[in-house]
Amino acid sequence: MDYQKLFSVIPKEPRRWTQCDVESWLEFIGLQDLSDVFQRNAIDGACLEVLNDDDLNELGISSNVKKKKILQWIQNGFIEYKQFVRNNVGQSEWSIASKQIVNKENLDYTPIQRLNDFKPRRDSFQDNHKVELVESMKVVEAPQILKQPKQNLEATKIPSYPNQIKQTESMHTIELVCIGDNQKVSVSEKGLSIGRNPENTLVLSEDYVSRNHCLVEFDQKTKNFYLKDTGSTSGTFVLLMQPSLMRLGLILHMGSMQYKIEQMNCSNQQCDVVLRVVEGVQKNQKFSFQLVKNQNCLKFGRQLDQFRMDTHLSGVHAQFSYTNDGLILEDMGSRNGVWVRLSEQGQCSERVKLTQDRQFRLGYEKIYLSNSAISIKLVVVGDGSVGKTCILIRYTEDKFPTDYVPTIFENYCAQVLYENKMVNLNLWDTAGQEEYKQLRSISYPQSDVFLITFSVDEPSSFQNAIKKWYPELQADQPNAPKIFIGNKIDMRPTENVNENNFVTFNIAQKVVSDLGCKYIECSALNGTNIKQIFLEAIKQAMKKKFPQQTSQTSGPAKTQSGNQRKSNSNENADASGKCSIQ
Repeated sequence: MDYQKLFSVIPKEPRRWTQCDVESWLEFIGLQDLSDVFQRNAIDGACLEVLNDDDLNELGISSNVKKKKILQWIQNGFIEYKQFVRNNVGQSEWSIASKQIVNKENLDYTPIQRLNDFKPRRDSFQDNHKVELVESMKVVEAPQILKQPKQNLEATKIPSYPNQIKQTESMHTIELVCIGDNQKVSVSEKGLSIGRNPENTLVLSEDYVSRNHCLVEFDQKTKNFYLKDTGSTSGTFVLLMQPSLMRLGLILHMGSMQYKIEQMNCSNQQCDVVLRVVEGVQKNQKFSFQLVKNQNCLKFGRQLDQFRMDTHLSGVHAQFSYTNDGLILEDMGSRNGVWVRLSEQGQCSERVKLTQDRQFRLGYEKIYLSNSAISIKLVVVGDGSVGKTCILIRYTEDKFPTDYVPTIFENYCAQVLYENKMVNLNLWDTAGQEEYKQLRSISYPQSDVFLITFSVDEPSSFQNAIKKWYPELQADQPNAPKIFIGNKIDMRPTENVNENNFVTFNIAQKVVSDLGCKYIECSALNGTNIKQIFLEAIKQAMKKKFPQQTSQTSGPAKTQSGNQRKSNSNENADASGKCSIQ
């Protein structure tokens, strides 16, 4: 059990773990496929520590290997890890470390429509890149500001600081872009209602749009936006982007017709499927086919005689296959795509997460593209008293703190629009004192960009930035961009600068450029260049996160082509299933 690696992810005792921490632990031990089960049952660290074999059976965990792995951690691993945590973090620092929120990628499964006989999958699709219809996407928890404990510092050196810094509220938003006319709608945490009824937030006039068609809701717990059909007549559809697991009752729109999975009898070796046309020229016509597990597939499209007259279908529109995971449907690069209806007419649907670039359609024509926020983790380092906290407060709250208290650990957040994409900035403030090095290093993993800060009126802080902070970050996070920040330029004379007392721009620029880094000067006191710092940080972080993407100006949104939707999943055997009319 690699406790050191786990400590870098969840640096606190198991009994203090939140539900998100438990999901991170499941991912750490390779059982991320159980995240949905644990989340539905609200299992946090305190509950996890007392689980036994009967409890795991009740949760539906049937695999003996998985149960043994979990019980081994509960009975032995957690006890050893608890002692490991206390040995690695001093008692005075422990209370701080135990409160920090670590940004981890958590899985969030949400079924499109729950059926009475529907049993959640318990096996992960991650190995073969097949996901549930509502695929798992990355979730980044909103950062929180931690309370500063009282420190053993001499009163003569540090003035009192009675008021804690207030947390900057992160207002989550998502942008919906209407494909065709490029109209954009910004949705806040209050959500959005869509329909022809004038009382809706977004009022549409198209006849096929119901009076109350659908909702976009924000979940405060998961910090995500969700789409939900409210019983519309023409339906709300989501575009299938990846090979996805099918289940009984789903309605699929392919070509000019909508097909309902009316029967799906799956055994250990084969799966018998019946599709019924619920809308289109062949309404109520049934089509059946049989698939053998991991051996054949049905290539659905105009190449089949039954669908040759449907000009809206591609030759090979989609592919059905039966694998160890279940019945899988994959778009094979069709022109018009494979759309999944959220619910039948007059029925409210389960909610579907609006992930980045997800497309959904209202009725027959109105298509929207969701543009969710991108999360960036930014960490500020540097000597004590160089103004790290002041820079963050100036940026997030546009004010300058008048009192000084050395930071142990702080989190801030901000949301900005960058090149037509919403960005959530998670800002991590760190301690400059050497005694907090171990606690400080906890904030380094998964960072997207670093600000190495010094004060231009303290040449020693510049020397430390070059000889201490930069090497420390290079050793821990060599691939993360690093920007040098020279603060307090308001303290430096504009003429006849004494280089023994101040760091000049030319000297700092030359030294920093030799390291291959960007250098920016600023003043947290008056706000000079503060916005430019974080704009550059976002730019470099985006370049690191999306190296293949180039900067583009905004233009009309377009639907993705069939080739873009087609997944690079493994091909099935050449033999195809046979489709017959009933």
